Amino acid sequence: MIGLRAFDRFGKKAEVGCWLGKKYWRKGFGTEAMNAIIRFAFAKLKLVRLEAEIFVENKPSAGLVQKLGFKKEGRKRKGTRAKSTGKWHDTYSFGLLRSDVKL
Repeated sequence: MIGLRAFDRFGKKAEVGCWLGKKYWRKGFGTEAMNAIIRFAFAKLKLVRLEAEIFVENKPSAGLVQKLGFKKEGRKRKGTRAKSTGKWHDTYSFGLLRSDVKL
C-alpha cells in the first residue's frame, strides 16, 4: 500500500506513506513504489513538497526515504499514535522538494 494524504492544494504539498507486508521487505518493492509516487506527485500533481513521518524505531523506512533524497528535518515527541496498538511513537519528519529530484 502506498498513498498520499494530508494533501494541501494551496501549499502544493502532501504526506507520503508506504506499507509492505513483511514477506516483501528488502526486495525493492518499497523503492519502486516510492519512486513512482514521487514522480507522480511532482510531475503530474505539480506538488512542490512531499513529507514523511516515520516512527523513530523504524530504521528501514527512514533509510528508504533518505536513500530517495528525503532530508531529516526534525523529531516530534509522541508524533503519531499507532492504530494497530494504540501506542504513541516519537517520529522523525522528513521532507523532499521537487527541486531535489530529477524528473
